[in-house]
Amino acid sequence: MNEELAMALCRGAAAAGLAAGAVADIRTGSVPLWLPALMGAAGLVLRLAAGRTGDLLWSLLPGAILFLTGLASRGQVGTGDGLMLLALGACVSPAAALLALFFGLAAEALLGVILRVARGRSLRCGMPFLPFLCGGALCAFFLIR
Repeated sequence: MNEELAMALCRGAAAAGLAAGAVADIRTGSVPLWLPALMGAAGLVLRLAAGRTGDLLWSLLPGAILFLTGLASRGQVGTGDGLMLLALGACVSPAAALLALFFGLAAEALLGVILRVARGRSLRCGMPFLPFLCGGALCAFFLIR
C-alpha cells in the first residue's frame, strides 16, 4: 500500500473514532472501550502497511501519560480520554499527537475560564474532554502532514 494513502486512511480512522468518542462522551460521560481498541488497531495496521513504525512508541507516550494520570487521579481525569489519545497516537506522528493534546487542553481551559467568568461556575464542572481532543486533532492534521 502507498505510504501516503495509508497515512491518510490512518488520519481518517482517527478523525472518525474521535468524533464517535466525542459524541459518546457528551451523551453519556464515558467512552465505550471497544472504540479506542478499534481505532488503535486500525491505526497500527495502517502504520504497518505504510512502514511508519519507527516513531510509534513516541506517538503513544502522550496517551500513556494521560491514561496513567487518569488512573492516579481516581476519576478526576477520565481514563477513556487517555485510551483515546493512545489510539490517536497509533494513527499519527508524535508531533501530531502532542499538538492534538495541547490544542485540546488549551481549548478546554479557555472555555472553562470563560464559563467561570460569565456564569460564575466552578472550574471543576466536569466538561467532557474528547470533543476538545477531537478539535485539537483536526487542527494538528491541518498543521502536520
